[in-house]
Amino acid sequence: MNILVLFPLVIVVLGIVLYFLKSKKKVLDILLIITTSISLIFSLILCFFDNNLKIELFRITTELIVLFKLDLISKIFIVLFSFIWLLVSIFSLKYMDKEENVNKFYSYTLLTLGCIVLLSLSGNLITMYLMFEMVTLASMPLVMHSKTKESKKAALKYLFYSLGGAFLGLISVVIGILYSSNGGEFILGGSLVALSSSNKIAIQIALLCGLIGFGAKCGAFPLQSWLPSAHPVAPSPASSLLSGVITKAGVIAIIRIIFYSFGTSIIAGSFVQYTWEVLLLITILLGSSLALFQKNIKRRLAYSSISQLSYILLGISSLTEEGFCGSILHVLSHAFIKVGLFLIAGFLIYQYDIHNVDEMEGMGKKAPISMWCFTLFSLALVGVPPFGSFFSKWYIALGSINSGLNFFNYFGAVVLLISAILTACYLLSISIKAFFPKNKEGLKREKEPLLMVIPLIILVSSVFLVGIFSSYLVDLLISVIGGGL
Repeated sequence: MNILVLFPLVIVVLGIVLYFLKSKKKVLDILLIITTSISLIFSLILCFFDNNLKIELFRITTELIVLFKLDLISKIFIVLFSFIWLLVSIFSLKYMDKEENVNKFYSYTLLTLGCIVLLSLSGNLITMYLMFEMVTLASMPLVMHSKTKESKKAALKYLFYSLGGAFLGLISVVIGILYSSNGGEFILGGSLVALSSSNKIAIQIALLCGLIGFGAKCGAFPLQSWLPSAHPVAPSPASSLLSGVITKAGVIAIIRIIFYSFGTSIIAGSFVQYTWEVLLLITILLGSSLALFQKNIKRRLAYSSISQLSYILLGISSLTEEGFCGSILHVLSHAFIKVGLFLIAGFLIYQYDIHNVDEMEGMGKKAPISMWCFTLFSLALVGVPPFGSFFSKWYIALGSINSGLNFFNYFGAVVLLISAILTACYLLSISIKAFFPKNKEGLKREKEPLLMVIPLIILVSSVFLVGIFSSYLVDLLISVIGGGL
């Protein structure tokens, strides 16, 4: 049954086929939904298998093996990605009615899905690195789909930052392979050996390069500027995937190199941990502050993602059980929330050609379902209970307090609080304008496309369910992952 781990390769093949398929849009729609549904079904099936199910695809050299492996972390990510991809695909059926080259868009959507699921299932450092690069190459055409000058420029910027970050990450990958006892295969707790005072500093520097480099995909400072450039120009389904899902590629890579390769002991209390925490706290405040001044709705959401993604990394950086559990909870919550917010932005563009925040005044009267979903997503992102993001932020704050880092322990919690206040300002102000317009004349409720509304309702329900089952998820994570922290 090990062969089931390679099911994403089928999705990649179908994505390639779709690129060359010249059929009516209805046929393409059906193929897209069938393929994303298959991905979700197989992801759920794999959850019933024992951890450490693995398969070797091929050998680059005797030491470098392309290996795929199933464990708890990969199970969480492949189910999350496949589930969201299906919902975004349903939304795309309507949204893409006004777009050209539908087959190419669907093709790159499936290619990216296949690659990011393979990244989640990567069993060692070299496989992870190769899949990380493939995610970038597969998703870049989604940014430049419109083929405007601005979209091409944004796509190249995305490519430059992602490849540049991956090059920094390659330093940590190479060191991790050289100093590991098993060719870089992921083992909870890490696998580095032969550490001494002479090589420890060099290894720590390599690790810091990896954290900064792979953090570029998450929009972490100082490699964050690609994100607000790429999101506004990409089709909204692509923007939602970029912000809510594809950025998590960086999270996966960082989790693997810290907890499954280098180990926490080499970073705990070192200059690496302090430096990384400073960069993350800067990113959180920078993203939240800049979001306040953005008039373009998708650009505002992009800056918001810069801040929220660093919440996840901040929890990881604490090297505590609470912080790690909070990070995984926030991976789930942020994915549901941010995908939903970008899909609502897409609905506004599709239905009303609205791109700016000021144009959303009175939209609560015209499109109440979508705008109520927007409000609920906003409250969730602020961290209002009982949504999952309240519990994720709570655990991240606890992780920061219990990290044992002088000054940073309580300062991290304070920064999270400030960011939450700023989040309320730049999101809830939109809801207030939408539901309480100054001029109420001519505002009548209009029909909202069912294919666009259903994914929003499911996403709102999902972030609510994360909150309901947060204690179960935390207990599960601690029972399986706790020993490696």
